Amino acid sequence: MNRTAIVAVSCVAGILSAGCSTTMRSSRQSETDQLKNQVASLESQVGALNQKVAELSQNQGQGRQPAKSNIIPAARVTLSPKKIQVALKAAGYYAGPVDGKIGAQTRDAVKAFQKAKGLSPDGVVGSKTAAALARVLTSDADSADNSSAGGSSTRQADGGPS
Repeated sequence: MNRTAIVAVSCVAGILSAGCSTTMRSSRQSETDQLKNQVASLESQVGALNQKVAELSQNQGQGRQPAKSNIIPAARVTLSPKKIQVALKAAGYYAGPVDGKIGAQTRDAVKAFQKAKGLSPDGVVGSKTAAALARVLTSDADSADNSSAGGSSTRQADGGPS
């Protein structure tokens, strides 16, 4: 093989490997984004469980059993990352894109919302924060219903607009 052919083969191999690395980088970024969303969801669940543990510990520390009631407990409110962003945007705390990615901007908005609502500003959407955000979505939808003549809306189980 002559020198020109070797240089040409080397150039083609370099171009192909650069294209492969770009594809791999894009694939890794997508995988990273998916993992970040899973982590945010798990952090939210952990926050809710930590709140329950704290409440139970407080009840036990006072030597009393949780009060029994005839009231049926409310269903646990869970919101998708997109609904969290929509609620934060409707409440005026989030100006970023509604892309379903819980990043620093969304966490900062959650903290500001929590602080304004008298909740622990940890940036994690636990049960209390989720319930407060769901109320924003409900009141936002209710005001839209009230402004339309005779309009009706269908709600999903989490309180958000369908």
